[in-house]
Amino acid sequence: MKEETHKKIITSAQVNSVSLAILALVAGAFALEFTRFVAIPFVVALLIYTVLAPVIRYLTRKTKLPHAVIVTFLFLSLTALFALTAVFIGNSVGGFINGADIYRDKLVTAADWAVRTAENYNIRINGGYIDEVVKGLPVFNFVRGVITLTGSFFLVAVFLLFFFAGSGANGPEHKHNRTVGEIQSKISFYISAKIVTSLATGLAVWIILAAFKVELALMFGVITFLLNFIPTLGSIIAVILPMPVIFLQYDLGPKFIFIMALLAAVQVIMGIIEPKVMGSVTDLHPVTVIVSLVFWSLIWGVAGAFLAVPLTSVIQVILSKFEFTKPFAELMAGRIA
Repeated sequence: MKEETHKKIITSAQVNSVSLAILALVAGAFALEFTRFVAIPFVVALLIYTVLAPVIRYLTRKTKLPHAVIVTFLFLSLTALFALTAVFIGNSVGGFINGADIYRDKLVTAADWAVRTAENYNIRINGGYIDEVVKGLPVFNFVRGVITLTGSFFLVAVFLLFFFAGSGANGPEHKHNRTVGEIQSKISFYISAKIVTSLATGLAVWIILAAFKVELALMFGVITFLLNFIPTLGSIIAVILPMPVIFLQYDLGPKFIFIMALLAAVQVIMGIIEPKVMGSVTDLHPVTVIVSLVFWSLIWGVAGAFLAVPLTSVIQVILSKFEFTKPFAELMAGRIA
């Protein structure tokens, strides 16, 4: 009788713990969604600082320059990089908008051709509806998104300024506890390796498109670099995104197929190389990566997709440090007992 009572108490405690965890997760999700305008730039700035902290310590040790000089130089360099990126994206989008009417007319012509071809095979398509969809493409929503992105760059720069200013108080050799050190090591290596592989992917895409004189080749290269930070889905989008422009230039011919095959080959090759470069630094199961991608995308949209892996990796490290939450960390790593 006592054993049954004891089991009931344990079961009740477990149910309460799980219920509280679910409630905390839901409340946290609402809080993250409500504060996304500030939270996203804050997290981005924190991740950038995490990568740069070892660089600051190394430069301070090797150059013997004052810590404040090195921090100021890095901050100004990053600010200039953000500004150049925003200007480049704005100019690229502006050029695209200037030619938007031409592209729209070409798409309408292509849609009419598709309708006529389908009718030859007794397949009826509402051509008027397709024309309306093509003419109503949300081009200017993209511009609005670019403006929002530029504002986010400004907030990231402000948060970075505070992080850099705070780092001087403790000095470049400030010792972290083991958990913070492990998080910094993992995130720093992941982001650094991801930047290198993404840069190689974006450069390869730009070279291929430029070689065939595809319009907006440089912009597609930059977008590929950015999309490569999104696991799996980013690579697929990066291949599909330039497809309409290539189609409008070369129609559905051998050159179109060859260019698309080259772009797909780049992603496949990098998909083989990248895991070897990364190793098991994140210690996340592929299913966990996909689930985290869905979760953070629902909370923070596109920004959440970019930040999904580093944020989930941080959570996994923290969970692994407590006995009660360690099973969840093992589950995230795919080690099911």
